[in-house]
Amino acid sequence: DLLGKMRKYSVLDPAKETEDISEHLVTTLVSQAHLFPLPLAFHPILWAYDHALSLYPVPDAVFLGDRHEQFDWTLEDCLCLNPSSFSDGFKF
Repeated sequence: DLLGKMRKYSVLDPAKETEDISEHLVTTLVSQAHLFPLPLAFHPILWAYDHALSLYPVPDAVFLGDRHEQFDWTLEDCLCLNPSSFSDGFKF
C-alpha cells in the first residue's frame, strides 16, 4: 500500500496542495527518482538491491500495483499507471 504509506509519512497534507492524491504520488516518485522514497527511519534499505527501485534515468512507463483506485498520470514524459490491486479477496 504505497499510497497509504506515503500519505502517512507526508510532511504536508497532499490533499491541500493538489486535488488528486494520485497526482501527488506520481510527482513524488518521479521527482525523487525512486519507487519507495521514504526516509531510513520509516523503512529499512537493503543497499545491495536498492538500485532496482531507482527511477534514474526516468523511464517511459511505471506500472504500480497499489490498492488505490486506477489512475494514469504523465509527468516528464513518464507515464505512471496504477491498474489497481491485482488481487481480490486473496485471489487473482
